Amino acid sequence: MRLFSYAAAAIVTLLSIITSPIQAALVTADDVAIDSGSQYFSALNLTNTSGLTLGSDNTLTADDFYTNSFNYVDSWVTNTVSGGDYFNVESSPILTFTFDNAVDIDQVAIWGYVGFDDTRGVGNSASQGFIEFSTDGVNFGPAIAFSIDPTQVGEGATVTDFDLQHDIVAARVTFTDNHANLDGGDRVGANLVAFNTVIVPTPSAMWLIMFGLAGLVVMRNRRKLAYARVR
Repeated sequence: MRLFSYAAAAIVTLLSIITSPIQAALVTADDVAIDSGSQYFSALNLTNTSGLTLGSDNTLTADDFYTNSFNYVDSWVTNTVSGGDYFNVESSPILTFTFDNAVDIDQVAIWGYVGFDDTRGVGNSASQGFIEFSTDGVNFGPAIAFSIDPTQVGEGATVTDFDLQHDIVAARVTFTDNHANLDGGDRVGANLVAFNTVIVPTPSAMWLIMFGLAGLVVMRNRRKLAYARVR
């Protein structure tokens, strides 16, 4: 009877995994470090959802947008440079985002820099770059290019899709250009960087499934044996 209960529980777990959509959530990193560049406003602001509207389930999604209560000091932006375009003077800013626990990632969502009155300084928003992922925090994989639309209050993120990256503990982001053709351009910045994490069945759930299926096999063999004895 106990074996049957375990098997039934395993079947329920298996069915819930099969019939449920892949669980995913857009989350921010646990920490961020500047490998190259500067910070007039802290790079940690790239993990801060302050000023964003959140969905009814209180989770971050790419459709969430900045409200009029958003304050530009909650963004990250470099120090200014003399001579116009930041990238004519300084090298590309490089930031490394780290996760306390390994995650599977298949999207990056980036909100462009919102200037201090929503229109001025929009040219300081990063416009493109690339991202590299690491499973050990030391060695990084191939670069994946992304682009970023200028973000105004009331608009969402620019989302880049890519093949699922497994067991990621660090993501290195290099910004290679800004919107200097618009107003500003003597800095480079962004408001928020978030990642779409895909949740896979835990090892304990998989073991439960395997144990349950094994139990079903044992029960089937016992019934066959009992039937054979009766005959």
